[in-house]
Order: sequence, then structure tokens, then C-alpha cells
Amino acid sequence: MGYETRDVEAGQGHVYHVLGRDGRARAGLVEIDMKGIEPNWPPWVRVANVGRTAQQAREQGGSVLLQRENLAILLDPTGAGIGVQRHSAIDARSGS
Repeated sequence: MGYETRDVEAGQGHVYHVLGRDGRARAGLVEIDMKGIEPNWPPWVRVANVGRTAQQAREQGGSVLLQRENLAILLDPTGAGIGVQRHSAIDARSGS
């Protein structure tokens, strides 16, 4: 598919596989073994503050399936999921 790849330690034994092109991250893959969750391709958005975003989801009737310092997986009241990630977590240009 023409992507360059690099691995980023994602914590707790997980490795985030960043797929990029032209020096920019375009996609990423990570295996998270969670009971009751089938493999899926959830949408992700970048946010300035993961904790604040997770709290807002709870306040509006949603729930937090997983939360770490730089990312969270949120469910809306109907059960639809979305991932949120702090902007700097996968900046392929900086190499961090």
C-alpha cells in the first residue's frame, strides 16, 4: 500500500504500529485484548485534553471503556464507540 511503518511503545505491553507517508502519520494499528470486544476499526479524533473529554462524555450520558494518559475509548449513550487521543501522541514528524 506504499506506507512507511514505525512502531511506538504504547504502554502496558502494547505496540502502536504507525503507518505513514511523506513523513506524516496516516493510520495506526494496535492490538488491545479486551474481553467482549471484537476486533474493529473505530474512528479516532485528536483532542487537547483526554481527561476533560472523557469527563464531558460521562456528563452527557456516555461511558469510558478505556482511559490512559494520552488516549481514551468512549461510548455514547447508544453504545457507539470513538477513540480520542492527545494531539502529540503520534506525531510522525517529531518521531515521538
